[in-house]
Amino acid sequence: DKLRGFEQSLLDLRECILDIQSSLEYAGLKIILYGHSWGAFTVSSVSNYDDVKVDGIVSLSAFNHPLIELTRMLTEQIGKFFYVLFPFLWIISFAKFGKVSLFTSLKGYQKCNCPVLIVHGTLDKMVPISDFRKFREKLKENKNIEFIELPTKYHRPNITDEGVIYDNAFNLEAAKIMKENGDLKAFYEQADYKLLTKFDDRVMDRVKSFVERI
Repeated sequence: DKLRGFEQSLLDLRECILDIQSSLEYAGLKIILYGHSWGAFTVSSVSNYDDVKVDGIVSLSAFNHPLIELTRMLTEQIGKFFYVLFPFLWIISFAKFGKVSLFTSLKGYQKCNCPVLIVHGTLDKMVPISDFRKFREKLKENKNIEFIELPTKYHRPNITDEGVIYDNAFNLEAAKIMKENGDLKAFYEQADYKLLTKFDDRVMDRVKSFVERI
């Protein structure tokens, strides 16, 4: 009933999958997971559980582990001294979630034994493309896994190029308003959310093709 940390999403997704697997109503249906960013970490890492079996995974802009990603982001914002806190964050996370705090996207990909599609934008500034390329290098012998790197996309690789341009300008303006203590609520209310959320058919057709082959 409340968010306790990144790993809480893994506990919740596991319970959801186990409920579906035990339900006669859904017997025979395939379970295909789709997630973006934090959601991509969740759908990618849930296969670390021994009792979770899925038929396919689509992962967009996934990071490998939340604490590594959080540390990287905060270090960029407030300086390298944040690394001093890193061990304490691990201890807190392990105290809350036990072995689940050690789950990673990479381990999930290696363990799932199902078709996986990993998609990432080359220009992603939130989860750098280096994460994707590490996945690709470490998993290159796994024939179940497909990789799509999109050279013109940022953190949301499934939206249109027009949406990407608008999204970048929108985020810059939002950061400026926040820095100046302006009316951020009013700014968000006038945003073109239709453009911000419009899917790029070229990307989604590739996702659809992957799913249809499962």
